[in-house]
Amino acid sequence: MPVKKILDMMHYTLESGHIRRSERREVDEQTIDSLDPFIPRSPGLKGMTIKHTGWSVDLLQSTAALKKFRLLHKSRPVATAWLCEERSAWPDIWSDAGVSAPHCPNGLWRPWLVVSMVSMLSWIQSSSMFEMASVSGEAGDFERCVAWTLLRRGELA
Repeated sequence: MPVKKILDMMHYTLESGHIRRSERREVDEQTIDSLDPFIPRSPGLKGMTIKHTGWSVDLLQSTAALKKFRLLHKSRPVATAWLCEERSAWPDIWSDAGVSAPHCPNGLWRPWLVVSMVSMLSWIQSSSMFEMASVSGEAGDFERCVAWTLLRRGELA
């Protein structure tokens, strides 16, 4: 039986409580094809830096139900993200993140991308305010691109 393709996922940022629905069409195939070689295939491996961007991805955990990854910019952590692909992994995100879980939505299940941003205060000594704002702004888009790439690897997207 063919796997049903995922058309959207929920993207939730822990610190702000911001939640949005991310549609699959937001990230084109060329972006995913370009990004895929830079994301490790096994946990514990460091990702290569994407040329001219400073961004890299470390895959920290990978199961069929849950992927955990860290985004880095110029080797400095920016965010940790959990991609929950199955409802069974919902409680695992929250215990790992150390926060109380919101109510798991009923109805049609879709993947959830839950993100915890690193405090940008740690960047102050080595970065300009402009760089901090730029990296912070890029992070949300990059998180979704990585998540959709991981979903496509599992042939869900």
